[in-house]
Amino acid sequence: MASTQDRNTSLWLRNKLGSTEELWALPSIALLLTASVTDNILLCFHGLSSAVKLKLLLGLLHLPR
Repeated sequence: MASTQDRNTSLWLRNKLGSTEELWALPSIALLLTASVTDNILLCFHGLSSAVKLKLLLGLLHLPR
């Protein structure tokens, strides 16, 4: 069963990345991916839509080394 934090993160990701009009994650996604958000993403990743997963993974390319 998913926790409230997992559901909140999943909803937040769908709101930020779920648009089908934008096919690429913006560079600003790197600013949103804090350590706590990243931990929560790991817990809810399997439940995300394919489009959100793809944009999230493409957004990782914008993270600084």
